[in-house]
Amino acid sequence: MESVENHRNALFDEKKDALSVSAIIDFGGIECVDVTYLKLNESLHLVGPRTRVIRLQHGMGVSLLLEKKIRLHIAQMCPNLEVFNDDYGMFSDEELIGIVRSCPLLSKIFICAIAAKMTDASLIEMGNNSKNLASLTLIVEDDSKVSDVGLTAVLQGCPKIEKLTLWDYGNHFVDESYREISRLSSLQKLNLSATIISDETLIQIANGCKNLKELTTTRSDALSNEAFIEVGRLCPEITVLELSWGISASAIIHAFPNLMKISCYGGVFEEGEYNEEASMRMMNNLRDSYPNVEFDFFGVYFDDE
Repeated sequence: MESVENHRNALFDEKKDALSVSAIIDFGGIECVDVTYLKLNESLHLVGPRTRVIRLQHGMGVSLLLEKKIRLHIAQMCPNLEVFNDDYGMFSDEELIGIVRSCPLLSKIFICAIAAKMTDASLIEMGNNSKNLASLTLIVEDDSKVSDVGLTAVLQGCPKIEKLTLWDYGNHFVDESYREISRLSSLQKLNLSATIISDETLIQIANGCKNLKELTTTRSDALSNEAFIEVGRLCPEITVLELSWGISASAIIHAFPNLMKISCYGGVFEEGEYNEEASMRMMNNLRDSYPNVEFDFFGVYFDDE
């Protein structure tokens, strides 16, 4: 008797799930799809004309393979998509171009350019079609096939970008390409982690992006204190700075009158040796001199003795 009851309950649950899937399909999918690749493989019905946000997570300990039919389904079935996030580089040119062409409302894109899956063709298509793009995150891995051609196309073609993150781990872009950022007069947040740019380029960007409020240049080791002082003069509204190792907060902080938070190197070296006492003194002096600024010091270590 118990097995019959269990079977009846199982059938009821299965029918309920089927009705739920059918209802979601009839409804046109759900508005925000925030799932792992594996979950989406099993739940194609979640994506449809009603979907506005897709954030795909690779998950831990699961297969990262997202079937091609799922990727093409997104391109074909989400005309109202506004936010697309693929942080693992799962999508190829074919699928990304399909999404860009089919989704004119796209305002936020987060993509990882890895191996041969994505090339300049996707970025060129964004420049041609994603005229409402307000936020772009482009992570370029060592083995990526993108180049200056693609970066220039998207920066020239998407003038409404307000938030831009570029991480170039393989030095695919030359200094001159980054100067195209200066076209983005509405830019408010710029993250150039893992990029190599010159003082001249940073200053040109600041001169064209005077609404800038947040600037991150960690790992941009070729920059100088003098360049940042000029950035502060050109962009007085900056409230958040994240600096690379070679920039001295003590030397440049006076140039940023509205600064609220700064992440910077806190170590002091004298005659090639790390000086713990001098480091502590420098950090305390900064905190005392700028009590309204939040400091996040890195590269600092202390003797436990």
